[in-house]
Order: sequence, then structure tokens, then C-alpha cells
Amino acid sequence: MPNKTACALPPYISYRTFSNFLNELRAQGLPSRIDRSVMAHKSGTIQSQLLLTLNYLGLLRASGQPTDKLKQLIESEGQERQGLLRGILKTSYGFIFSSNIGLETATLDQAEELFHNTGASGETVRRSIAFFLAAARDSGIPV
Repeated sequence: MPNKTACALPPYISYRTFSNFLNELRAQGLPSRIDRSVMAHKSGTIQSQLLLTLNYLGLLRASGQPTDKLKQLIESEGQERQGLLRGILKTSYGFIFSSNIGLETATLDQAEELFHNTGASGETVRRSIAFFLAAARDSGIPV
């Protein structure tokens, strides 16, 4: 179950930044706790957004310890990684997958309505949609 106590807003960071961070964790090894010190070379804003994203996606425990899902995600490649990411998205974005919009035929207004209902507004809605679309494509979910 994703830890959404800190913030119920869907991720609005650049998906590339998130993906690059996962690759960094893979290269450096997964620490026992992910906190700002692990990302000291990144700006404070990026650090905050990465932590919110990891929490929203259920990849961190409240204590900052990585979940097994995060460990599996950074250790996997190819279709295995796609499948893991797809499962994470379907769990974390239940509000999309339980809606009656078709991801392949949804209009921008429909997507904005769904994300607006999470409490996001303005530019955050657009950035959240962009993150989801990039993550969905990366996971093999047709959008």
C-alpha cells in the first residue's frame, strides 16, 4: 500500500529525473534508508519531489526504508522491469484505472479532471499527467 500520508498529490516531477534517480540507486547500491543525504548533489526541490514520488508509488516505508518493490525495480531490466512498474502504477494510480475513461482515447480535459480531483491544480496537474504518461509508456501501458 503506498504511503500517501505526506502528500496525496500524484508525482509531478519529471519522469526522466525519477528514472535517472533509479538508475543512480542501481549503480551505487540501494541504501538502507533513502533521505536527503542520498541526494545531496540534487537541489532541495528535486530532493523533495523525489521523496514524495517514492512515497506516492509505495517504494518507501514511512521511515524512509526502501520497500521490496523498490529493490526489485532497480534490480530488474527489460520486460521484468516493465511489469513491475506497471503493477506499481496500477496500485498507485487506482483513481485512473478504476475510472471509466479509456487511457488510449481519453481527452486532455478528462485527464485533467481526474488529476484535479486528487487536489492538484494548475501546473501541477499538467506535470502530474506528464509524469503518469511517461511512466505508463515506460511500463508498456497503452496511452
